[in-house]
Amino acid sequence: MNPNIIERTLNRLGYNYIRSNEDEKAIEIFKINSALYPQSSNVYDALGDGYLAKKDTTNAVIFYKKALAINPENSNAKKAYKKLTAE
Repeated sequence: MNPNIIERTLNRLGYNYIRSNEDEKAIEIFKINSALYPQSSNVYDALGDGYLAKKDTTNAVIFYKKALAINPENSNAKKAYKKLTAE
């Protein structure tokens, strides 16, 4: 099986939890994904989104920054990081 399929599937599951207001479950899924795919900017961006949904901006900033360290062109992480650090 293509590892990218697993990464995307876990991400989708995490975002489904966010949409259901189950932010803690989303964060746990995103943590698993980041452990499985530590070189993926997308998994850290998703973790940032999970923490942002939980209103934990400190951790959100940390993970958006990590996403940008891997891929400076990650548009979601770039936008979110800029918004959170400009306040």
